Amino acid sequence: DLPARRERQNGPAPAQGDEPRMTDPQKRYLFRLLAQQGVEGKKAEAHLRDYFRVQNLRDVTKAGASELIEQMIADQKEATGGAS
Repeated sequence: DLPARRERQNGPAPAQGDEPRMTDPQKRYLFRLLAQQGVEGKKAEAHLRDYFRVQNLRDVTKAGASELIEQMIADQKEATGGAS
């Protein structure tokens, strides 16, 4: 029933085979960005697992993590009106 599960996915696909995995700095940065939005600890972890459709954050790809980081930074800039 794996193909049926894949069809329902709308987030990035989990890491397959030799795809590079999310790095620790990426993971820490994602948690920091989520904390700025008031999502911390277990809630942040659950949010990321749900977003990436993975059982374990170790299965997130490096590319997927980069994509989400860029998206969150863009959203933050939009929310603050682009002012730094």
